[in-house]
Amino acid sequence: PEREWQPPIPEKLIHIKAFIENHLSDSLANPRLAREAAMSVTGFERAFKRHFGTTAAQYVSEMRIREASRRLLQTMDSIDEIAAATGFPNRAYFSRVFKKVTGGSPAGFRRKHSGLLR
Repeated sequence: PEREWQPPIPEKLIHIKAFIENHLSDSLANPRLAREAAMSVTGFERAFKRHFGTTAAQYVSEMRIREASRRLLQTMDSIDEIAAATGFPNRAYFSRVFKKVTGGSPAGFRRKHSGLLR
């Protein structure tokens, strides 16, 4: 079967993905990301969804949880420290989002998976 042709991803959006990954602890609301991409907010939101199949907010959340998971397994940082380092305003909100994405708590994730790395 033939693949559907996909237009190339604009350089601005490639830059934004890298920007997000390098600034997870910062506020990453769409207006800031749109400014960073030199686009209008509406144009940015549309382009991000069209090219990546998800919203920028969902992508930011996914990247934050991915980095938090890595830190839970590879560091001895406290859950509070990890929450702050990955852009969550507090431990309670971090735990709520983490559980929504992974199905379990950050502490449970660390307990369950940290033995695999030893």
